[in-house]
Amino acid sequence: MPFASNIRLECKGQVELLRKDKSATKEHLLYHVIFMTKFFLYFATALYLIVNTIKKIIIKRIFIPVITNATFKNREFIIPRGPFKGMKYNIREAHGSTWLPKLFGIYESELHPTLNEIISDRLPTYDVIIDVGTADGYYLTGFALKSKNLNKSIDLIGFELDEKRRNECKRLSQLNGVNDVKLLKKGTPQNLASVVKKYKKGLIFCDCEGCEFTLFSKSMIKNLTNFDLLIEIHDIEEGESAFNIFIKKLSKHFDIDIIGANKILNMNKIEDVKIPKFILREIFTEGRIKSVGWIYAKSKSN
Repeated sequence: MPFASNIRLECKGQVELLRKDKSATKEHLLYHVIFMTKFFLYFATALYLIVNTIKKIIIKRIFIPVITNATFKNREFIIPRGPFKGMKYNIREAHGSTWLPKLFGIYESELHPTLNEIISDRLPTYDVIIDVGTADGYYLTGFALKSKNLNKSIDLIGFELDEKRRNECKRLSQLNGVNDVKLLKKGTPQNLASVVKKYKKGLIFCDCEGCEFTLFSKSMIKNLTNFDLLIEIHDIEEGESAFNIFIKKLSKHFDIDIIGANKILNMNKIEDVKIPKFILREIFTEGRIKSVGWIYAKSKSN
């Protein structure tokens, strides 16, 4: 690489010049040290980006097809484990997350005990399930499929801004035979309020990428006292004080469980996949950097 060669020659020349010219000032020496430090930092950054890109290509083109073809031999992508076991999931580009953990039924595994509780104990009492930030419809379709098994009419409503994701949600719900999902665009406080007033009891599942503190205002919370809330909390500038104030507002009307975000893959959940563990960790990473956990707020009225 000519550029790299020129840089090396310049660095070498500068060092030789410093050796010969004993009158070089400390400022000159400092300048050259800074120059060489910057060069090595740029070089290390470029090397990291190249290696990371190659790694992603290898994972996408080699390991993911090997794992999916070996596990789902009949090409029917049916989730094999977890709360939504039995759901068909054929979406390859998950919005805001990676699709493979969803397909294998290990996505956001910290929620699984709570989801199981909701499905077995709370779901039969609901009139509606509202998903704010529906994305590809993984959760809304999963809940729809479970409510279908109850032989009970539960309305299913999703808020999603992205038209492509709304179409994916429609496709996923149709694939699973639940065609009565209603999709709306923007989950503003006004739009949410207009929906919840029609129902006596339900669940609001919210992953709105940081707008949860705005959406669930004090006045909104007063209108949700008959609802259960499962809200993902994201890292925000207001910090811990905003979180504590939010908890205080909720605790007046709800029993609160705080669920920490599980960002490390539990290898025991996918022990049937015969791939080295260090590769599995790379493939199944969920990339939820901004998530700090969940709040499960159970209505005290129920």
